[in-house]
Amino acid sequence: MVRFSEEEWLKASIEYEEGEPCKLGAVVTRAGYSDWSTEDLPTSKALSYSLRLRCNGGDVLVDYRGNAATEWRTIRMAHLCGPQTALTGFYACSPKGAGFRVELESLTIEE
Repeated sequence: MVRFSEEEWLKASIEYEEGEPCKLGAVVTRAGYSDWSTEDLPTSKALSYSLRLRCNGGDVLVDYRGNAATEWRTIRMAHLCGPQTALTGFYACSPKGAGFRVELESLTIEE
C-alpha cells in the first residue's frame, strides 16, 4: 500500500480462495471515491508472488511476478498527487473473520 493522504492512496493485493492464490487486485482511492481492478492469475500458479509499487512522477504503477519469473508485469497505473512523501507498507485482511494466516517475506523501499 502507498498512501499520500487520507483521501489518496493505492493498495495492491494477491487474493486467495480456498488457500490458493487466484487474483491480483488494485484499489485506487482519490477524493473519496475508490475503484477496484482485478486480474486472474495464470493457470500455472506459482507458490508465491511478488508485488511492486513504483512511483514515476505523479503515477503509481503496480507490477507482479511469480516466484520463478524474472520479468515484472504491470497490471495497473494510476495518477496520484505525485512526488511527495508517502506512507507505505503491508496490509492484510480477511473477509471471513479471524484466523487467516498471512506470511510476508520482505519489504524493500528504494529511492
